[in-house]
Amino acid sequence: MLARKSMVKKKLENMHLQERINYGYKKVISMMLISGLFSIVVIGVLFANMGNYIENVTAADQAVKICRISVNAAARNIREMALNDDTSAYDGYEQSKSCLQRLMMS
Repeated sequence: MLARKSMVKKKLENMHLQERINYGYKKVISMMLISGLFSIVVIGVLFANMGNYIENVTAADQAVKICRISVNAAARNIREMALNDDTSAYDGYEQSKSCLQRLMMS
């Protein structure tokens, strides 16, 4: 490694000024291109992860909304059943899936 480094250094010292400048520019430009491409790839991965995160948050939000609606409907049915003394009307109340069953299906 050290021998190669000293060889490259000697090679650069033997070059004319224009060749040194061109060599330097080529190195800098190639490093910029590699850095730019790497940045684009990383930004793409981050964007994909963000999209996945948003989808999961949206699905969880929908599940919570469905649970709230189900709980409110069940509470209304229970309140009506509690206020109604006629137990023969209980069969007429809607029987729907519970919140937990809806979550498991999603």
